[in-house]
Amino acid sequence: MKPYLRIAVMFLGFWVLDALAHVVLMSDGDLISHLFRPGLPEIYCRIVVSAVAVASMFLYRAKARREAERARELDQFRNAEFMYRTLFDQLGEGLAVRELVFDEDGNPVDYRYLEVNPAFEKVTGLTRDQVIGKTARSLFPRLGEDLIEKFITVATTGQIMRFEAYIEDLDKHFGYTVFSPGKNQFATLMIDVSERKRTEAVLRQTAFFESCIAEVAKILVSKEPDDLTDVLQIIATALSLDYCSVAELRNEKIISRLHEWNDGAGPFQTKQFRGFNLAITGEWFEKLRRGECVLTRDLREHADRSTYEVQVLSESGLRALAVVPILSQDRLVGLLAAGARDTHVWSANEVGLLVTISGILGTYQRRVQAERRMEYLTYHDSLTRVHNRTYFESTLLKELAEKPVLSVIMGDLNGLKLINDRWGHAEGDRVIIHAAKAIRAACRKQDVVIRWGGDEFVVIMPDADEKLAAITCQKILHNCRTFEDRLEVSISLGHATRTDTSVSVRDLIKRAEDLMYLHKIRERQSSRHSLLSSLEHSLLELSQETKEHCDRIRELALAVGKELGMGQSELDQLALLASLHDVGKIGVPSHILLKPDLLTPEEWKIVKKHPEVGHRIVRTISDLVDVAEGILHHHERWDGTGYPHGLKGEEIPLISRIIAIADAFDAMTSERHYRRAIPVASALEEIRRCSGTQFDPSLVPVFERVIGQLVTGRSNLQAAGLDVTV
Repeated sequence: MKPYLRIAVMFLGFWVLDALAHVVLMSDGDLISHLFRPGLPEIYCRIVVSAVAVASMFLYRAKARREAERARELDQFRNAEFMYRTLFDQLGEGLAVRELVFDEDGNPVDYRYLEVNPAFEKVTGLTRDQVIGKTARSLFPRLGEDLIEKFITVATTGQIMRFEAYIEDLDKHFGYTVFSPGKNQFATLMIDVSERKRTEAVLRQTAFFESCIAEVAKILVSKEPDDLTDVLQIIATALSLDYCSVAELRNEKIISRLHEWNDGAGPFQTKQFRGFNLAITGEWFEKLRRGECVLTRDLREHADRSTYEVQVLSESGLRALAVVPILSQDRLVGLLAAGARDTHVWSANEVGLLVTISGILGTYQRRVQAERRMEYLTYHDSLTRVHNRTYFESTLLKELAEKPVLSVIMGDLNGLKLINDRWGHAEGDRVIIHAAKAIRAACRKQDVVIRWGGDEFVVIMPDADEKLAAITCQKILHNCRTFEDRLEVSISLGHATRTDTSVSVRDLIKRAEDLMYLHKIRERQSSRHSLLSSLEHSLLELSQETKEHCDRIRELALAVGKELGMGQSELDQLALLASLHDVGKIGVPSHILLKPDLLTPEEWKIVKKHPEVGHRIVRTISDLVDVAEGILHHHERWDGTGYPHGLKGEEIPLISRIIAIADAFDAMTSERHYRRAIPVASALEEIRRCSGTQFDPSLVPVFERVIGQLVTGRSNLQAAGLDVTV
């Protein structure tokens, strides 16, 4: 109201009051007589009445204002309560109001729920009826004490806190904003951050697993092969497991090698895994071969408890198990296994880690196999599979330096060159392989067999005395004599022993080598006789006709030699040449050698190689070099048109020229599968005709005299198997 209006109203009010006072004064009544005692002036009465009236008016107006204010406040409160309830109910964050609960000593020990909003019900999964009036400890028995302490601090100090906490009973993470709305009270605004926490945990786990994978790869690149302990420990630690292993497989199914790690709290019974045949287990084996993982939360809950692998694994002390195949070029080469004593649910991240590491291990396996193969080829002889000299020089020599008691056997194969020339290098290789097996079979497990050279072997025998070395030599000789083929293996051996380190390993080998060569000289004559017998035996295997042919030629050749006045040494060579001149036919296929029809040009080309083959065979015997030369040239012709070298005249060895005439004469006078024999006279006529072209013209008359002498002595001719019919 404007001021001038307020003044006008006041004057109007006073005027009304004055009129009222006047009326009162003029009237009679007890009230006036009581209020206004005799003697009081009239003006006083008017003033009092006016004052009372004004005071009453102001009191009424004040009361009216208070009531209006109260009504206004009530409306505001109702509006605020409505807004608060609306906000409380519609708030997207979970809101809960709680009050502290005190013990008998007045210490806060718990809190009680006073009010919660619908969002609280949604994020916690609890209804309002379930929580109102209930204490936290009754609702959440596993609630952490540190969280309760934070709530008590806010309620008692009034400070505001923001933090995140995990409620184990709900298996959820919440973000909290906590404040105090009143004494010993606190309210919380809650949001569910479980998904974010899980994502963060997955990211952290992924980052951790990636670091583990990098560490595993680093170890596998830098570590020596076969050392997987650190790798297995990293895997088990990363997954919080008790056991981890890598099994190497042979033929995709047999566990040939097992690398293991466990937490030491064991024991784990895993010996039965070695040699374990995966093929007998059926389902698991097929899954692994397909590249699938085998995941078991609890072996005791396995559907088929009778399965062999489940029984074995259950007995090992493991309860949860994950088995991941290790593949190399799509082949199952190994298994990566991780296990725990308790049940375990395998997460996708954990399986991913195992699969990734199994892939790295597959690459590692290929590298290890390549390194093993390279090491094997470096330190082993490719033919015999025993160690080679490189292994001795680079590795073994250092290891043997400090061994006081040591024996060495040196062996050298006899006649290997002869075998190579006679039957070819493939046959020679078979002899070397057999010799290596014979030596290996005679030795102890700790002995090292080394192929020292082409036909030499060395046996290193740690902690072996001289007696044991001698016994081993006898075993080697026995094993070599039992060669399964037509030629026994002949080997010369020598052994030496030291009892202290004053004698070096190299000196010890030299001693054994010297003794071996001494034995070799003593055995040479015996070996020569054995080889010659073997060669003659091989000729007998061709046909009975060949033996008779050789006997007749020897008889004729010796007669010619004696007629020429040859010495005994030359006669011996002539006799050997007569026996061995066709030894090269060992290399001619029997279907060609015994063919009844004329040979084709290609077949004849093969037959004409037999002098060279025979020469290569016999020349390996040092004191039969001249005989070998005779074999090489016994098909040469006097005019230089023979084979293999086209020698002419006296370039051809004398013994070869003699054998050429005797061989031709016997061929003409003997029955062959492709033609009939001719009379002696006809044969001699043919020889005379070829004198100076095929045969030495100076030897033809001598040969005729010899034949004449043989014809005269009919008994000798019959003994030689000659047809004396003229």
